Amino acid sequence: MAAGPALAEGETCWAPYRPSALDRLVEAMGRIPGLAPVTYLIVAGALVALLHAVGYLDGSLEPGTVSAPLVSFGTWAPLVLAAKALMRRAARHSVDGFRPAMRGDDGDCEALRVRLATQPPLGTWLTGLGFLVLAAPATALNGSYVQSTGLFTSPAAAAVELPLLVFSLWVTGAAGYGIVHQLATIHTSYRRWARIDVMRPEPLYALSRLPSFSAIAVLLVQYNWIVGNPSILRSPAALASLLPWDVLALTLFLWPLWGAHRMLADAKEALRGELGQRVERVSSSLRSAVDNDDSSRMQPLKDAVLGLEASLRVVDRASTWPWHPETPRLVVSAVLLPMGAWLLQQLVDRLLL
Repeated sequence: MAAGPALAEGETCWAPYRPSALDRLVEAMGRIPGLAPVTYLIVAGALVALLHAVGYLDGSLEPGTVSAPLVSFGTWAPLVLAAKALMRRAARHSVDGFRPAMRGDDGDCEALRVRLATQPPLGTWLTGLGFLVLAAPATALNGSYVQSTGLFTSPAAAAVELPLLVFSLWVTGAAGYGIVHQLATIHTSYRRWARIDVMRPEPLYALSRLPSFSAIAVLLVQYNWIVGNPSILRSPAALASLLPWDVLALTLFLWPLWGAHRMLADAKEALRGELGQRVERVSSSLRSAVDNDDSSRMQPLKDAVLGLEASLRVVDRASTWPWHPETPRLVVSAVLLPMGAWLLQQLVDRLLL
């Protein structure tokens, strides 16, 4: 990964690295003929069908029945991989939109594109394994979880489900590391290499899509768990356990954009200060012209004051957050969706009773 002079300057230098195993897996799936979303749907459908087939054979499921927990379990890993593929694709396009606001040359641009789209291999393996070790006791070794999801009902089921569980946990941890790596890169890019233009912030909006996708990806894992355990919507205490996921999603969305917000706010204040000084100078000249009854200067100075005041109003209306207005609404709506589902469930229960 070659970097130009802007990305190599200062304390931070982005050293090259090979794409991680997770990136190579997503790339391999993307090379399968056909549309990428269809590929993930086919894989998810095949896993769900396999899990149900084992359940029918060992008698833990009635033939023809569909188990929501098994659907959730079978779609877990494909969902994470599909989200990773979407974020890789979005990263590449976002850099193109960010390019007008980026200091540096084409080499810098390519270095940023590669770094946003891929993650370091060592950190990926270590984080995936760490998440596997930490989360395994809450899954395979947790009797209530195993019973509620209908896993490990027979040796044949365990032979299929245990490797899938291990893979799903590793993929989730590795993808989580990729999100943090990507957002840290965005934070650094805004803080060190962005050109701030209060009157033309659109290029800064390009990278804000990635934090919103990251937040929604985290929430999709949450939704998948709710689908597999719909009884959670009947329990306020269980629903409260989802709160940390919501806090995490909002943090992932806001954290990398905070630096750009501060720079935009500082640039906005500086521009307001410059315009204010000009308004004061022109107003002083206008007052002097009035005092001297210099009518030839009054109208041009009055027009100048009105023009500067209009510029001040435009600057005052300029947003200091590096995103389109609909972006935070999308994230907040996704965060509040489980609460809305819970309220709807409570209403339905009361009507039925």
